[in-house]
Amino acid sequence: MIADNNAAIKDISLIKQVTKPVNIILCGVSDKIHPHYVELAAKTNGRIYTLEAEITDLNKLKLGGRIDIGKSVYEYRKEGLVKVFDY
Repeated sequence: MIADNNAAIKDISLIKQVTKPVNIILCGVSDKIHPHYVELAAKTNGRIYTLEAEITDLNKLKLGGRIDIGKSVYEYRKEGLVKVFDY
């Protein structure tokens, strides 16, 4: 799936019907990743690809958990993955 990070998934309610992993090439990522794409990748055991990184194992990430993406650290919040700091 190729998606715009600034747009929500219109049919997110159908996520329960998806039976195969969904890998997402996500455009427009700056300081956060939209929660719909995090949820879709996590619930289908898929991955998110950005210009900086391949994000895997989202199904293991809990609210408040942190993950390294490229040279930044993101925290999983209800708003999605939010950049906390760069290193």
